[in-house]
Amino acid sequence: MPAEKTVVATPSVEFYYVIASFVRRSNAEVVLARHAGMGAGIVEAHVDGRLRHRVVVGPVPASDRTETKRRLKEAGIKGLWPLRLRGARVAAAGLRTASL
Repeated sequence: MPAEKTVVATPSVEFYYVIASFVRRSNAEVVLARHAGMGAGIVEAHVDGRLRHRVVVGPVPASDRTETKRRLKEAGIKGLWPLRLRGARVAAAGLRTASL
C-alpha cells in the first residue's frame, strides 16, 4: 500500500505598489478613497516598533507592472515602491482590517 502524501499549501507571493504610508489609519483611508478605482487597499506593518498603515495598489501581475507604475505616476503619486506580500490580507476601501 503506497504511503499517503501530505500537501501543504504555501500562500503565493503577490506584488503590490506602496503609494503611501501613515501612522494614522485615518490618513491612509483618505488616500485609499482617492485611489480606490485603481485597486487600492490598506495593509498594516510594524516598522521600527510603530504600526504603519500602508496604502497599496495590487496585486499586480508581472505583465502589468510597467503599465501600473506609469498610471500611478500619471495620477501624481510620487515615491511609490514595490512590495511583495505572502498571504497578506488587504483591506480594500476600508471593508475589513488587514495585517501582515
